[in-house]
Amino acid sequence: MTIGTRSFAPACLFLTMLSCLPVAAATDFFCDTASISVEAASRGDAELACSAAAVAISRLAALGLPLREPVRIEVRDMLEHVPGACAASYNVADREIHVLSTKCLEDPPARVTAFSEVPAGVLFESLIVHELTHAVIEQWQSDRVVPRIVHEYLAYAIQLDTMPSPERAQILEKANVPDPLDIARINEGILSFAPHYFAAASWLFFTAEGGDAAHVQRALDGDLLMDSLME
Repeated sequence: MTIGTRSFAPACLFLTMLSCLPVAAATDFFCDTASISVEAASRGDAELACSAAAVAISRLAALGLPLREPVRIEVRDMLEHVPGACAASYNVADREIHVLSTKCLEDPPARVTAFSEVPAGVLFESLIVHELTHAVIEQWQSDRVVPRIVHEYLAYAIQLDTMPSPERAQILEKANVPDPLDIARINEGILSFAPHYFAAASWLFFTAEGGDAAHVQRALDGDLLMDSLME
């Protein structure tokens, strides 16, 4: 995932190889969740985005991370940060999530993503969950600095946690994380070079540790010993 923050440089982890041409002008939509608005060319994508945002906000609130400020979701055919390379990003300054459309996520030729086995619609929704997790952590941290590794650990864990069981099972099978689960596998190197493995290991550790608000707080407080590069 890409996240622009005050504390570290953004990095693209969901890599794509595709060419997606715009098909219609974007329109503004307003979700039932008042704090979320969506700009999209497709009503279907807008409805998926609203649904995913509602799921994410509910889950994050239960984990002690309520959304405090409005967030705008822009569904695009290409992301400006690294054109043709990122599938989703969160812009801290503008409080905007940018995500590729479902059309772009399913377009041939074969895309290369961390979750290439996941259908486009499910992937699209999960990307929004991931980026909203970054958004609420940014809003929560205020003047504190949450390391990138913790940002991504929680974003991937919650992304998989809200994903339908069949798709999550495919990711876990592909990653084949061995027992016993070791927090050392949740590190910067694996995050950069094997994001599907990082995601699976994050969810497995998250659930093993209770997957609750207390665990999230421990992660944010720096009580989990994760291998983090100096930012």
